[in-house]
Amino acid sequence: MCGIAGVWNLKSENIDRNNFIDFTNSLSHRGPDNLGTYFNGNNFALGHRRLSIIDLSENANQPLRYKGSEYLICYNGEIYNFLEIKKELNQLGYQFNTNSDTEVVLVAYIQWGVNCLRKFNGMWSFAIWNELKQELFLSRDRYGIKPLFYTFKNNKFIFASETIAFKKSKEFKRTIDDDNLIRAINDPNTLEAHGYTIFKDIFQLLPGHFIKINSQTKNVFQKRWWNSLNQQIQIPNTYNEQVEEFRSLFENSCLVRLKSDVKIGTALSGGLDSSSVYCMLHELQRKGKISKDLINNQSWKNAFVATFPESKINEENYAKKVIEYTNGSANFLQISHKNIIDDIIKSTKLFDSITATPIMIVSSIYRAMKELDLKVSLDGHGVDEMMFGYQTNVQEAYFCSIINNDLKYADDILDIYGNMFFLNEIKNKKNSLFLKSKKIIEFERKLEGENLLKKYLKKMYHFFDDKSCLPAYYSDNYFGNKKIRNLKHLSDSPYKFNKFSDYDKSLAISFNHTDLPYNLRDFDRASMQESVEIRMPFLDWRLVNYTFSLPVKSRLGNGYTKLILRDAMNGLMPDEIKNRKLKIGLTAPLDKWINKELKSFVIDEINSRSFLQSSIWDGKLLNKLFHNNYNEESFTPSDLSFIWKILNAHLIVNS
Repeated sequence: MCGIAGVWNLKSENIDRNNFIDFTNSLSHRGPDNLGTYFNGNNFALGHRRLSIIDLSENANQPLRYKGSEYLICYNGEIYNFLEIKKELNQLGYQFNTNSDTEVVLVAYIQWGVNCLRKFNGMWSFAIWNELKQELFLSRDRYGIKPLFYTFKNNKFIFASETIAFKKSKEFKRTIDDDNLIRAINDPNTLEAHGYTIFKDIFQLLPGHFIKINSQTKNVFQKRWWNSLNQQIQIPNTYNEQVEEFRSLFENSCLVRLKSDVKIGTALSGGLDSSSVYCMLHELQRKGKISKDLINNQSWKNAFVATFPESKINEENYAKKVIEYTNGSANFLQISHKNIIDDIIKSTKLFDSITATPIMIVSSIYRAMKELDLKVSLDGHGVDEMMFGYQTNVQEAYFCSIINNDLKYADDILDIYGNMFFLNEIKNKKNSLFLKSKKIIEFERKLEGENLLKKYLKKMYHFFDDKSCLPAYYSDNYFGNKKIRNLKHLSDSPYKFNKFSDYDKSLAISFNHTDLPYNLRDFDRASMQESVEIRMPFLDWRLVNYTFSLPVKSRLGNGYTKLILRDAMNGLMPDEIKNRKLKIGLTAPLDKWINKELKSFVIDEINSRSFLQSSIWDGKLLNKLFHNNYNEESFTPSDLSFIWKILNAHLIVNS
């Protein structure tokens, strides 16, 4: 896992080599083990910051050239089936100089071109340079686990693993895109999946896409190589058979992600997802499947648990039950308040985007891993977005069941929804959802007498325009009631969700457009701030295809979200965890922090000249709002989230 960078001045103007090294070194947190650069003449450069995971030797440093050929690669990622691909390439006559997956990726591209991407099981963003053809090829993995940003202005193509790098480039002046910043403050989920950022003319290579640019055409366009919506496979007919197949796929997904020449740990929350990964590793050990060929140590038994004493979001007791059940080992981490303001400022500025909770909450887990010399973490991300793991997903499923007149299933889903909240909230949450469903029924009845086209258009609850991925709209008072422009699709083949059932549409959007892209960005940035790689067994492409091919009721029903995962883990984890229904998630205790530890910091920020005189938001109006909330002690959860996002933006704009 690494940081990659590159500059190509297609006007053939010289690149400042020292500045390019600074540009690359701005990603040193992603790769502290080695700096590598390559210059082709004076107008093209590749840069690499290495985090050594597979083949720790200098031979595997990058940029890496294959055996005196015209091909070089800068690579950020892990290909878990690289040994199988290497064997196939050996049989085709290729010989290798390293034991790294990097060289396998490069040779696979030499042999198969773009088609090599479908052979890879892993996560990646990489750039391959063909010295002879003067052609650059960039690719990103199926789901966008690893990031890649670029700009193409004035015939200069520049790319890097994080937007923070562009601050260091003399080739490009980085400025805030006011419209996109306002979008991100209102909804931090909104930009990530569409390839836009909060900076003007800095875009993201989309998941499952590639870019090919050469010195003749000088065109940059994103071409889709993987369509997550078009991967339905045959599944077993009976539910019990489906459970067994799911367990087998999940087991293998965890197993292949243990291949490492360094220590591996696990981030454990005590929730179902991370506990499933941790418990499956212990099951693999029990079966004798964890060999020295995979990992030559027992570090994977080491779990890291974030705790929040005296907070209702504290899941420490659940994590302890998992540790006791597996006879594992855990590090229980408590956020230190000693330097909390400095830590928040530093991590937020390095994060360089807008998120709903201080990222230092997440990065502190990986900092603890780094302090114990662990470079890899196996985490449980990705299953929520496939199996109705969020309250919003369950809410939409409830509306679907009402619309489809499946009232027995609707009752089941309503109970599931209520039980995802704390005990004192269940009744009100269920009542609120029930009342919303009445409005849905009323809406459906109004449609009955209308013509087919009008009915179709009105039922497009998730409408994505053919020309715009995000529509224009007017901001509210806090942002000057200005018109926020629409954003065009960057893909040659934008996703269309209309072919899905209403149930599956909700999840497809969560997985591809909202929740997952946002979460992947946050965890990549948080872990790589501390030079730790995250591996995600649930995002093995085989498991994703299988899960999205399952019937809805195999994933949501009988009182539970993530039904098939729970049944697949039967006997492998504590029943109390397997049957746990409350949904918390990893988040900062903002209600406590804003009113105590961060109060002086917040007040200083909202009273600052730069905040009050902002050209993006109405500083005086927001200042009054936040002071009133402090004076009346009336912060609601939405107020807390809003104030954090504004502070988040203020720190980045003024960094």
